[in-house]
Amino acid sequence: MPSNPFRKNYVRIAEFVTKFYLELQRNHGSRFKDETSLLATAGVLTAQDYVLPANAKMSVSEIVKMADEAVHNAKGADPLFPFILELETRMELAASPHLDRQQIHFSLIMKGEKIIKAIENTKKKYKAEMLVVAGADMFLQEAEFKSVREMLNIAD
Repeated sequence: MPSNPFRKNYVRIAEFVTKFYLELQRNHGSRFKDETSLLATAGVLTAQDYVLPANAKMSVSEIVKMADEAVHNAKGADPLFPFILELETRMELAASPHLDRQQIHFSLIMKGEKIIKAIENTKKKYKAEMLVVAGADMFLQEAEFKSVREMLNIAD
C-alpha cells in the first residue's frame, strides 16, 4: 500500500485550523455571528481544497454542522480539538474514500495528544503569518466568496 501523506499532516492541519481560528477571532471577531460560525470558517479555510472547487468533496454545510456539534458538545470548553478531529477525519475520507471512516477516526484519536499539543503550542506562539493573514483577508473581502460567507453567517 502506498504511503499516505495525510498521515504525516495531521499536526499541520491542527496548527492551520488553530491559526485561522486565532487570526479570525483576533482581527475579525465582530463579523462572526457566534462560535460555530468562527470555527466553521477556520475549517473552511483549512480545508478549502476540499470545499471550494466546483467538484468539492466536502460541503460548507457539512463543516458548519461539524462546528455546531463541536461547540454544542463542548459545553463551554474549547471546541477546537473535537472539531479538528472530525474535520481531519472527513478530509482523510475525502482524499481516500476506500478507507474506513472508523479506522481513520480511531487513528486520529490515537494521535490525540499530539493534536492537542499542536493546538496548545499554536495558541501560545501564533502572532501572525502572511499566508494565514492573507488567506483570511482574501476570503473575507473578495466578492467571489460572498455566497460562502453567507452560508457561514459572516457579516459584511
